[in-house]
Amino acid sequence: LQTRTGDAVGTPMYMPPEQARGDLAALCPASDVFSLGSVLFQILTGRYPFDGEQPLAVMMQVILGRRRALEGDLPIPRALADICNQAMARTPPERFPDAGALAEAVGDWLEGARKRTDALRLVREADGLVPTIAEHREAARVARRAAQALLEGLPAYAPVADKHAAWAQADEAEAAARAAAQAEVVREERLRAALSHVPDLPEAHGRLARLYQDRHA
Repeated sequence: LQTRTGDAVGTPMYMPPEQARGDLAALCPASDVFSLGSVLFQILTGRYPFDGEQPLAVMMQVILGRRRALEGDLPIPRALADICNQAMARTPPERFPDAGALAEAVGDWLEGARKRTDALRLVREADGLVPTIAEHREAARVARRAAQALLEGLPAYAPVADKHAAWAQADEAEAAARAAAQAEVVREERLRAALSHVPDLPEAHGRLARLYQDRHA
C-alpha cells in the first residue's frame, strides 16, 4: 500500500490520535500502547471505544477524544479501568511508555486479582467452620449441664460407680470443648493466611477483630 506523507493508515477503531491526524513523526511505542488500550477497552466493555459507522467518522472521534464511557454489563475493577484509561490517554507522554510497561501493569493486576481470589477462598473456608465450632460448643454446654445435674442428685457418700455417668458426661463436655477450640484455631489460621495473600483484606480483618473480641469477652 503506497501512501503520501501525512496520510493516516491503520484500523480507525484502534488508532491513536497522532496517527489519526496523520502526524507520523509523533508515532512512538506509546502509540502502540493506545491501540492495545483500545483492545482492552473492548474486552472490558464489549464495545469499540469510539462510535461511528464510517472510518472517517471514527477517526474524527479519535482526534477529538470523544470516547465511549468505560462501562460494561459487568462491573469493571477500578484498578483495571485506571490502566485502560492511562493506556488510552490522548497524548503519548500520558500513556505507558511502551507495550511492555502496559503488560507489566496488567500482569500485576492479574496477580493481585489471583491473590484476592485465593484470600477470599480462605475466608469462605474460615466461615465454613463457624457452624462446626458452634455445634461443638453447644455439645460441650449440654454435656456439662448433664454432668452437673447428675452429680447434684448424688449425696457426697454415693458409691463411685454411681458417679460414672456424670464423669462420662464431663469427659464428653471436655472433648467437645477441645474440638471447638481446635476448629477455632484452624479458622484463625485461615483468616491469617488470607491476610498473607492480601494484607488489607477487610473481610479477614473484620472477622479476626470479632474473633479476638469474642475471645476477650
